[in-house]
Amino acid sequence: MDIFLKFSQENKVFFSEKNFNGEGFIEEFGVVRGKLDGRFYLGAYSLIEHGVICKNTFVGRFSIIERNCYIGRKIDRSAFSNHNFVYGESITSNFTDSYYSKIKSKRFYYEKDQICFIGNDVRVGQNSVINEGVEIGDGALIYPNSYVLDNIPPYAIVSGSPAKVIGYRFDEDLIAKHLASKWWKYDISQFFDDRTDLVNDFKFIKDLDFKKITKLNLKKYYLNTHKSIYKINVYETAVIGPSHIQIWQKKWFDGKIADPSFYLLPIPAMALTSDQSKRMIEWWLENFKKIILFVPDFRIGNTTIDNERKDSRFINHKFVGHDNDLKCYSEGVKRLNFYSQKKGIYFLFWCLYGRESLNRVRGKFINNNGSYNHPIWNYYYLINKFKDNSIDVSTYFEDIESHIVDDSIHPNDKCYAILDRIMISYLDTINQ
Repeated sequence: MDIFLKFSQENKVFFSEKNFNGEGFIEEFGVVRGKLDGRFYLGAYSLIEHGVICKNTFVGRFSIIERNCYIGRKIDRSAFSNHNFVYGESITSNFTDSYYSKIKSKRFYYEKDQICFIGNDVRVGQNSVINEGVEIGDGALIYPNSYVLDNIPPYAIVSGSPAKVIGYRFDEDLIAKHLASKWWKYDISQFFDDRTDLVNDFKFIKDLDFKKITKLNLKKYYLNTHKSIYKINVYETAVIGPSHIQIWQKKWFDGKIADPSFYLLPIPAMALTSDQSKRMIEWWLENFKKIILFVPDFRIGNTTIDNERKDSRFINHKFVGHDNDLKCYSEGVKRLNFYSQKKGIYFLFWCLYGRESLNRVRGKFINNNGSYNHPIWNYYYLINKFKDNSIDVSTYFEDIESHIVDDSIHPNDKCYAILDRIMISYLDTINQ
């Protein structure tokens, strides 16, 4: 029997195999009539209508995307040109031309395929377009034919091209009440026994008491077209990180290594200071349980370390130097401090440990007394600083060179299996 057919018969699903391409999660009672492409998440009772394309889009509960919307459109308003060559991309997959090859960017230093985050209780009017990486706050209302370029606050009403905030659904006190309640997480059916009118009934909203009701306990389905996996979700922990996690995922997709014990969430060339990775981590902790952050090289994203734009990636060697490195490190530690205050997030400083191990072998940054001391970043300092959140890999890898394939500290197949076991052991320990 067809794998998806068997899955759909065993579970009450409101979508078909043609409705998605990629991998992600759909909660019970999520309805898809359009297309989910790339990474995706759809919360319970949310509806993706006919003609909708959602590329790399996470949608909360009780949200509606009306017909013919395009979510995740890519456009960089500050780019030299609107053409694909700026992004280092061809016109089509089989396109070849010597001139085009000369002008095509060798490396695009800003994030691609950013996730759109659409909150809970959001309605996106038909024929609307939302740029990639945009965050739509809970309760927002987007009128039809709008083009959304920037983040939208919770409960805002927006319209136009480009879309502008033209009002709010409620006053500030009621918005605060809604956001604090997170009503979409709870079984509020008991409040609706004798209720027929839910419009302009502000007293009803104010009187909701969420301390007396239980949370909705709904299934999540994990869907993966790369591996033809369709099943009830078993993941509680995600490993998020740069190319090291992307390679791990690809090896798994290609059947070269065993199934990982965690959900792999790669952000290629991920910067620690990226707003995109911050939103991703906060979203996962809100909807699942734990995150293991595969801490990237602190220098990644150094292109924009001196300005407010926090979406750069890769290490731009034009900016590498002591002052820039120090700023990257300082901002990175600030972000780690922020994360360390959250429940359920743990750090694995693999890149730093690997590079420091290679430096030791090669006799770099060794003091007269034989100890190691890099002028900016040091593994054991950070392990001690974040001792309540860190997974210390140093006791497992005495000979780092036999476990990596290059100076970017990408693990080999055997090493990925070891890292998987280390993370399982660590989580088992803290759960005791």
